[in-house]
Amino acid sequence: MRILVRRVGLGVLIAGLASLLLFVGAIQFTNRSDFCTTCHYMQPFYDAWAASSHHNVPCRDCHYEPGYSNVVKGKIRDMNQLVKYWTNAYRKSKPWAEIADESCLRSGCHSERLLHGRVMFGRVNFDHKPHLERMRRGKKLKCTSCHSQIVQGEHMKVTEATCIICHFKLDEKGESNSRCTICHDPPTTIAGQEPPKYDHVGVIQRKLDCIKCHGSMVVGDGVVPRERCYSCHWDRERLDKYSNTDLMHSTHITEHKIECDLCHLSMQHKSTFKEQVIPDCQTCHEGFHEAQKDLFVGHGGIGVADQPNPMFEKGISCQGCHIVHTSADSAGFTGQTFLASGASCESCHGAGYSRLLDNWKKTAQTKVNEVSKALGEANHLRQQRVASRPSEVAEDSLLNEADYNFNMVQKGKPIHNIVYANRLLDAAYDRLQKFFESAKPGYRLAALEGKDEVVPSGCLNCHIGIENVDAQIFGVTYSHQRHLVKAQQTCNRCHSNQRRHGELIVQKRDCLSCHHSQTARECGYCHTAQQAILDGKSADLPVTSPDVMIAAGTGCRDCHERPDRQIVRPVSQRCADCHDNTYADRHRQWLEEFVALQRRVDSLLAQVGALPVTSERQSAVEPIRKHLEAITADGSRGTHNHSEQMRILEADAGKLTALLKTQG
Repeated sequence: MRILVRRVGLGVLIAGLASLLLFVGAIQFTNRSDFCTTCHYMQPFYDAWAASSHHNVPCRDCHYEPGYSNVVKGKIRDMNQLVKYWTNAYRKSKPWAEIADESCLRSGCHSERLLHGRVMFGRVNFDHKPHLERMRRGKKLKCTSCHSQIVQGEHMKVTEATCIICHFKLDEKGESNSRCTICHDPPTTIAGQEPPKYDHVGVIQRKLDCIKCHGSMVVGDGVVPRERCYSCHWDRERLDKYSNTDLMHSTHITEHKIECDLCHLSMQHKSTFKEQVIPDCQTCHEGFHEAQKDLFVGHGGIGVADQPNPMFEKGISCQGCHIVHTSADSAGFTGQTFLASGASCESCHGAGYSRLLDNWKKTAQTKVNEVSKALGEANHLRQQRVASRPSEVAEDSLLNEADYNFNMVQKGKPIHNIVYANRLLDAAYDRLQKFFESAKPGYRLAALEGKDEVVPSGCLNCHIGIENVDAQIFGVTYSHQRHLVKAQQTCNRCHSNQRRHGELIVQKRDCLSCHHSQTARECGYCHTAQQAILDGKSADLPVTSPDVMIAAGTGCRDCHERPDRQIVRPVSQRCADCHDNTYADRHRQWLEEFVALQRRVDSLLAQVGALPVTSERQSAVEPIRKHLEAITADGSRGTHNHSEQMRILEADAGKLTALLKTQG
């Protein structure tokens, strides 16, 4: 009997140990991630995990919450799913897996994610802390609210569709959480980094709304069709709660993880402008602005590569520039038309940008006139050929192509894409030249102004015609024509965008190192304003006679050149080198008298400027203002042609004083 008991006990012990080993082995075997593929529908999820950044993390570490009890619960749940699979019962219910925040934030994984602060997700500034610790639009979010368990074959990737629906879907009050600066920093120039195409510093300072230029950035409304509920639910008790949005979101977002786009229709965050350049006016006025649109989009020209306007590429709509209201009255019905002007440029880019628009118009009109003249000559020549040989076909492809490009620019208005318009006109002129070479051998058109003259540069996307603009720098008139066209210098020789768009980085010594080494060149070549005042021939000042020293044969270098041949601004004591010592004191007195008179005129101008504006007063003040600007630009403080400059300032002070007395 004892032997039997021993044998039974030994058998039970062996069976127990075997069962324990089998249980432990089963636990370890089922802990392997590839065991999940026992169920065939798990294969896509496994493949996505294997190719993801989490491929070194076992499935159980995410799908089982930390803690032994949670592991046991997970095993029981998974065993239940396995039994359903073997018995085909899974076909009656959809298997679903959840990942708790505790799994993501466990030690050794993303436990410090909430401490990291803002991170960059693409071009979006994102901070995990407010999304996980605060209610968002009244909803409690989880890690998997944004990180999908599978999306487009990827595992635990951010579903951007979720972000878009949450931020742009209107709530019951018609409001959304779509303020641009929540996610995007306005592009600004940062030292050491590649400058943006457009520095938004001015936009920030003027507190402009992004939608003013970029228009609507949302496609779709993200509504939830009731029919979508039927893909998961059939019982009426649940379907009747369709309108209870708080319950829907707490159940599907906070308590469980359901992809937003399984319920919501798709929404997209992108510019709608490129899909529809012209607003709804074209519903009735079909093709009314097609030429402007084609030019703005930069497409359709003959022999010219596509060149979209940079503003089109950034999704800025017509209304971004057409902001100036003008009344339109027809048959008693009054409306408004939106036009563009220099004020449009300055509303976004700041003061001074209207000059850029004016230069575009001037440069483009000059080239349009030249091409138009050549086109007229070509058409006249073709008509003569037809008259002499009526039996021949009058069509000429070169002339037709030139005419097409020209009309595209003329009807589309060059300012809608000044770079593309410039290239279209160049291409038209080239075809006209080839037409004349064929139709009238020996005849050659004059060179087209501005064609292939300036070294190619990104600056020319905006600064078309800059070669015809003169500027004042270091007291001299700077000619872009001489430097960009004749000397073929590049813009970055003097300007930089690293800290501020177009910042002048060249210094006076940089100019002097080149110009003052050219001893054979006359000073007036650069110092045109000063030379004109000295010669008594200034277009900006009513000087009537030359400086006495110039009349006596004294040159600029006699005063400005040191014995070591360095060019400097002379001091008063320099006068004593040629005259007696009293001339140094006399020159100092000249300077004091001149500066005092200059300040007086400036003060009187300010007082007159504060008076109500009238056309008469404006016409009287404007010449005086130009006199003061020219004298200031001269920079000699009255040394150059002293008597004439003093005479002009005294006369101007008298006129301003008289204007103030009249007002009084």
